[in-house]
Amino acid sequence: MEVVEEQNSVFMEAVEEQNSVFMEAVEEQNIVFMEAVEEQNSVFMEAVEEQNSVFMEAVEEQNSVFMEAVEEQNSAFMEAVEEQNSVFMEAVEEQNSVFMECYQLDPAGSHLVFHTSRKLSYMCFTVSVLVVCLLLCL
Repeated sequence: MEVVEEQNSVFMEAVEEQNSVFMEAVEEQNIVFMEAVEEQNSVFMEAVEEQNSVFMEAVEEQNSVFMEAVEEQNSAFMEAVEEQNSVFMEAVEEQNSVFMECYQLDPAGSHLVFHTSRKLSYMCFTVSVLVVCLLLCL
């Protein structure tokens, strides 16, 4: 029985020693693994930052192109509005001139001419607005 106990004791010491050696190896491997993970994480973060920088440059470039297009369209729209406004004002002046001529010729019947002239002016304005809206859609 003593022999069994002695062998059991020797066996347990060997197991404890092996366990200690194994745990040291595990801790060492864990340290090596964590260093590798940190290094890979650092490389990954650098790649992410680089890609983010490239993406942001592309976004800024596209934004610049878009803003130029918007400014160009806005300029074209304003030119069209000014042109339509000029056409409308010419029509109003022409109608006003016609009204004044009719009023001078027949002051009593000018009321009807004035309403007709005003309706024509509103129609010209409406057409101008529709043309501007159509230009906006383009």
